[in-house]
Amino acid sequence: MLALLDESLAVDHRLDNGIFVGDAHYGCATMVKGLQARGLVLVSKLRRNACLWVLYTGPRKFAGCFDRTPIDELPATDLPDEGQRLYPAPLCYKPFQCLLQVVFVLDADTDPAAPTPVTLFTTGLEIAPEQVYRLYRDRFQIEFNFRDAKQHLGLAVC
Repeated sequence: MLALLDESLAVDHRLDNGIFVGDAHYGCATMVKGLQARGLVLVSKLRRNACLWVLYTGPRKFAGCFDRTPIDELPATDLPDEGQRLYPAPLCYKPFQCLLQVVFVLDADTDPAAPTPVTLFTTGLEIAPEQVYRLYRDRFQIEFNFRDAKQHLGLAVC
């Protein structure tokens, strides 16, 4: 994927906002490092059981593994139109070796005391949690177009 991205950038097809949105397959250390080297920001998804670490301000680098159980203690952002509640937190993921803005997504009617949130992340710390959620949601909508094209137009046989 990085080679295709380099070809695209070589013919001056620069991304307007500098944000690359990829599915969970692209949420790997190779893509994170490659996009950072090209000055781009990645928005993607992590596994629900990914071990995220809290930064420590003292002599150690990490304060410990992030506990998702009291997720309602994080500041929440409600999206009433979409029916979602977002919980952003700056956390580290050791395979990437960088600070991420992680956004935990829960349905608004889900009990935050026993959550199973979707874990989105971005390498751009200045991106708002709402934008992270909407970018990933819009990327996922494209998957439905591919599915429909394959099923109804017969593109799966070519």
